[in-house]
Amino acid sequence: MRAQSEAAGCPLVRFHPKKGDALIWHADLVHGGSKRELAQVTRHSLVTHFCPVNVDPEYLETTPSSGKLEHAPGCFYCYPLRETRD
Repeated sequence: MRAQSEAAGCPLVRFHPKKGDALIWHADLVHGGSKRELAQVTRHSLVTHFCPVNVDPEYLETTPSSGKLEHAPGCFYCYPLRETRD
């Protein structure tokens, strides 16, 4: 993907947040992570995905999950199922 982006003239842009900053982007935007530049600095994050109620995200079919759970009328959520450790 990086080679295709470079060939199209799209530069690599790094996000250097300060405490309290948030980054919101469209799911179709090419994105990824990189190694931490400073090992002593944490990279805590909160990731959420939103979509219309009549759309099922592809990851519901490709990743083990709870399936859609209704929280309130017309409001659903799901979560990935993780392997448990002994």
